[in-house]
Amino acid sequence: MKDENKTKKRDLNELMDLRRQKTKVTKAESKHKRKDEKQEKLEARLRTVIESLPFDFFGIDAKGRYFMPLREISLFIETISEKNSD
Repeated sequence: MKDENKTKKRDLNELMDLRRQKTKVTKAESKHKRKDEKQEKLEARLRTVIESLPFDFFGIDAKGRYFMPLREISLFIETISEKNSD
């Protein structure tokens, strides 16, 4: 009987630990999701700002290649660069 009580107590403690861990994981997932949503909003805002600039905007990556925030323009420039390097 004592062994049975110890086993039940141990099982209950383990169950409580698992519930605590699940709560922590759920909170972490929620926090991660909020950060992702915030990042998406910031990216959309930045994209809007860049698209509304009254002048061309570009950058140079670590390999010295030009890039532009709009994908279509980037593809166009890559195509021109490839033709010029031939």
